[in-house]
Amino acid sequence: MTLDLFLKGFGRLQVYARGGGRGSVRFGGATEPLVWGDFEFYRSGRSGRLILRSVEVKYAAFALKLRNSKDVILTALSWIKMLIIYLEEGRADDKVLSCFYWGLKLLEEGVPVEVADWRFVWRWLNIWGLAPEPDGKIMRFTALVEHDVIKNIKKIESPEHSLQLQNAAQRYRLFFKGII
Repeated sequence: MTLDLFLKGFGRLQVYARGGGRGSVRFGGATEPLVWGDFEFYRSGRSGRLILRSVEVKYAAFALKLRNSKDVILTALSWIKMLIIYLEEGRADDKVLSCFYWGLKLLEEGVPVEVADWRFVWRWLNIWGLAPEPDGKIMRFTALVEHDVIKNIKKIESPEHSLQLQNAAQRYRLFFKGII
């Protein structure tokens, strides 16, 4: 079984969990998505691959709390997919990983998916210096939402705003794909 790990200071690394796919070596829930922990691995002498030796789980609450909502878990998994596609293997990008962590925290706290998704995608683009300016109406609304997110808002003001944020996040995703 091959795992994509996102490591502070190292970026994305592919690690092989020998016997993990067959069940002959058990890592428990440590190899599930959204698990944060201390990973110990070694380099194979023959192939030079990184092999997972052990995992000490530090935090798995994301995986447990996010599973309560289909939209929330699908959003989190789409972020992981974006990280795998767009982050170069072996290149550290700790700011993006921090953005990912805090996006998950917002989802965990019950912030609306549309707000968290827009925020994650826009902040990532902003970190890389690629964020386009959203139109003024959405930006003014988003600035208010960002302020309220800090205070743990639980709902969006109106369905119209929800649709605007979904459309903005989708445009940013398409923009992101177009420039990479």
